[in-house]
Amino acid sequence: MIPYQLKIHGVRDYSPRSIHLGEPDEHILITGPNGVGKSTLTFCLGAVLYSSKVELEGLRSTNLKVNDPWYARITLIFLNEGKTKIDGPKFIAFQLTVNQDTKNSPIQREYEVLYGQDQEHLTSHARYTSGGTAGRTFKAYREDLRVRYKIEPDIYYLIWYQQEVNQFAAMYPEERFRKFSDMFEISEMQKEWEASLEKIKEVRTEIEYLKAIQKGAELNLNAAQTELNKYLDNKKRILTSGQKYYTLLHHMIGYYSTSIERTSEQKANDQVEKEKRIVAQQKLKQIMSELEQQKTQLSQNIEVLSEQLKHINDQLQQRQDEDTQQQNLQQQLEQQLEKIDEKRKYLRFDADTTQRKLEQTKKQYATITNQLGELSNQHTRLRKQERELDQEKARLEVTSSQLKDEITKAEKRKAIYGSSAQIEQQINTVSLQNEQDFEQIQRLKIELQMMERNITQYELKKVVSTRQQQGLLHLKQQQLEAYTLRELIELMPSAPVQLEKQLEAIKYSIFYVGKNYKPVNDLYYVSLPQLVPTESISKLPEFGLQIRNDLTEQQRNYANKALWWVKQFILESPKIEQGLLYDTRGVRGAQEAAQYILSDGAIEKLLQEVQQNYSKTKNEQQQLEKQYTENQQQLKQLQGHLHTMQLAESTLLKQADYASYLQQLELVEQKLSDLYDEQTALEIQLDELKSEQMEAKHNQDFYEQQWKIHEELGAFADQQMQLQQIVQARKYLQQNIRALTTEQESKDREINQQKREQSQLGEQQQQFESELKIVESQITGYELTIQKAMDKLELDETMKSRCQLDLIELEQILPQEAQQLDEQLATNMSLTMLQAESEQAQAQLRNARLEKINENAQQNYDQQKADFDKKNADLAKSEQLLESNTIRANELEDRLETTITMHLIKINTLFQKYMDLFQFEGQVEKERIEEKSGRVNFRLYIKARKIGHQGALEDVSMKARSGKVGLGVSGGEESLSSLLFALALLQNLATSPGYIVLDEFDSALDDERKNKVFNLYAEELQRKLIIVSPKGHDEMYYNCFSKVFIVEHDATIPKSTIRGIQNKK
Repeated sequence: MIPYQLKIHGVRDYSPRSIHLGEPDEHILITGPNGVGKSTLTFCLGAVLYSSKVELEGLRSTNLKVNDPWYARITLIFLNEGKTKIDGPKFIAFQLTVNQDTKNSPIQREYEVLYGQDQEHLTSHARYTSGGTAGRTFKAYREDLRVRYKIEPDIYYLIWYQQEVNQFAAMYPEERFRKFSDMFEISEMQKEWEASLEKIKEVRTEIEYLKAIQKGAELNLNAAQTELNKYLDNKKRILTSGQKYYTLLHHMIGYYSTSIERTSEQKANDQVEKEKRIVAQQKLKQIMSELEQQKTQLSQNIEVLSEQLKHINDQLQQRQDEDTQQQNLQQQLEQQLEKIDEKRKYLRFDADTTQRKLEQTKKQYATITNQLGELSNQHTRLRKQERELDQEKARLEVTSSQLKDEITKAEKRKAIYGSSAQIEQQINTVSLQNEQDFEQIQRLKIELQMMERNITQYELKKVVSTRQQQGLLHLKQQQLEAYTLRELIELMPSAPVQLEKQLEAIKYSIFYVGKNYKPVNDLYYVSLPQLVPTESISKLPEFGLQIRNDLTEQQRNYANKALWWVKQFILESPKIEQGLLYDTRGVRGAQEAAQYILSDGAIEKLLQEVQQNYSKTKNEQQQLEKQYTENQQQLKQLQGHLHTMQLAESTLLKQADYASYLQQLELVEQKLSDLYDEQTALEIQLDELKSEQMEAKHNQDFYEQQWKIHEELGAFADQQMQLQQIVQARKYLQQNIRALTTEQESKDREINQQKREQSQLGEQQQQFESELKIVESQITGYELTIQKAMDKLELDETMKSRCQLDLIELEQILPQEAQQLDEQLATNMSLTMLQAESEQAQAQLRNARLEKINENAQQNYDQQKADFDKKNADLAKSEQLLESNTIRANELEDRLETTITMHLIKINTLFQKYMDLFQFEGQVEKERIEEKSGRVNFRLYIKARKIGHQGALEDVSMKARSGKVGLGVSGGEESLSSLLFALALLQNLATSPGYIVLDEFDSALDDERKNKVFNLYAEELQRKLIIVSPKGHDEMYYNCFSKVFIVEHDATIPKSTIRGIQNKK
């Protein structure tokens, strides 16, 4: 694929034109004065081939008005022959069509590929537009140029635009290496290597993070180990105290059994003695009983006589009373007889009927009253049952309602918080996060303080390092006037700030007005009075330095001395080269961390960066403090939630109780319902019976009144007879009263005789009672002894039963392995000691059982151990990954170094060969520099020296970078070394296309070297060369080309024209 013909239309001031570029083996020269549009033709070649280096806007004529439309078309026809021939027709053309309505409107473009066997008759093969259909986009066009046609100009370096071929000499070494790495795809390898280094940093960061996580897991494991130890110790204490308690209970049961046997035996002996005393007591009581019988007989006789006497007295009194009553009754009867006849007229029934009805109503009323009593009792019983059931119902309703509310709240809390274990985990997580946040906040506070100090310095334009500040303070204490280099000298506004890097070894120096000062640190301390400049200077262009404008006259003198002092490092040893200070003893590097301090603009920019970082860091601190506060609040809430959740979990265990309460409530409500039904029926019966009772009572009262009248009528005749009988009875009573008085006196004498005999028997009875009291006292003593024995037996039985119950309860809660007697425990202890030891063992067991331990301690420890092992495994895995990444990075570094070295060896060999042709020694070297941040930079040096000259080889860019004269290589030698280095690069490219375009190829070469360099390019590259040159040439140089195109421009029209000359060899 060789460029064969170029057609342009609407490009700058060119009229439509076709340029025939000749056959594959023909070289083309495009020449003409500067500014006529030669390079525009190379731009057309790059534009049609979609070069990223060409700006299409530059092809628009500046003579078009702003609102004029612009239409352009560029067609580049390739001849499909040569080493890079592809599978296709003889001619393949690439066409770019550009449309722009106005100058400021967007440019519309379209790329088109045309095929044909004849350059004049080409047909469209493919069109490419922005967002084109079927994937025909600009990206696809570039991909087709690269892969299918092998003519992508940027990738294959087919077009070298203005100064590109001469750029290598003027480049900084870093930029030169980047260009070199891009051409040989080393930059991708470097990026891959740097990416592997970033991965190493990331893995190291992750390892630090995992170490912190592992530390947290270790703390959790230690906490779990503590809980497990506490759990195991608790179990051990339960076994130890339980076995001791178990053994002591057995000993106490044995003790009480022995005590019961002894007490029972003693009780039996006392019972025998008591029986003997009881027999004696019975004998005495028998004697006393006989005496008592005699005494009783006398008492009975006295009582009989007294009763007889009393009876006589009573009869006497009765007869007297009866006589008085009979007298009164006689008078009453006489009065009543007159009134009885008045009541006869009120009678309704005869006496028998009235009596019969009265008895019936009494029976009916009694029956109803009995029934009412029974029903009332039953009703009272039902009311009592109702009250009891109401109380039970109320109790159950309150209890179940409260329990339901508690269970509902507990379920809601469980739904919200999950479980107490989850809350504890959240508490641990938030606590760990708070610790980390607190450490981060403290670190940010320190950073902010440093930033605030820096911002203050930058705002005041007083950039002073820590060691400078230390030195200035010490000088002030010595009462010496002192200045930093920045206070006297500044960087020129037009000078690049990078020049300041050359002063890294001295720019933190301190100048003081005085002598014999002893420095406090390793900075440069310069005595101004001892500096005697040989010249007065205000600027130092080599370093881009000048005296500050805002100084007093005296300070300007000091600044002049300081600037002269700096200049000496250029002229003599110790000498500054590339930021390093060289003297006879060694090399000195930067005094402080790298930063720009001599340029106010750089300081202003640095101030903005620090202020931005300060704002960012301040926001980060505020966010962290806010997060810390929120986490603290969350911790308090979580701790409250933990207590709430623990209560909720205990409440949820009462759900079975709640169901039981509901069943009981339902049963009580059923009983109440049945009771209400029974009460209703009973109240109906009561109402009916009360009505019947009232009716029966009314009838009974009526018949009683009737019967009373009948009785009064029946008593009328009796009263008349009674009146007669009373008169007769009174005569008999008076006779009887006289006889009873005589009998009363006789009985008094007999009673007195019986009382004397009874007194004698009483004295005998007192004597036997004294003996009986002695015997009974003995019996009481034995009874007390027996009762004490019984009480002791009861107490021992109770204590034994209690010990047995305690033993049964202990066996239920004690592990089987602890239910064994401790043979080492002493068995000869007293009961008090046994009880004390038992209570102590019981308390120890109870405390151990009541101790709050984590029953899941073993499981929790296993989980924490597994988590710790996992964290260890993750850490080990990350460390292994770090090792593998380090190995990978080393391998990539070795491959990168090997690739760079391999290419540089080839390039250096060719470069030395080419330079030797022109009587120069040449060398291509690289330098690897590792920054403090760990980033690696490569520099590529092109060094040259005339053969036979002494001294070290110098980089050809030295003159270009520093602006010196009289040193380094000349401009022509720079161009020569750059061209030969470019040729060495082209020779080592993996591709070998059939042509190359070189703009301003020979602009800095003399005629001899120009011809020689061209012939060398043609011979080494074996390609079609299209050279763009602004110079006039001799006939020998023109003879190197098959065609020469001369570009001219008439500014008066304006118009650019091309004249072609066919060279006849």
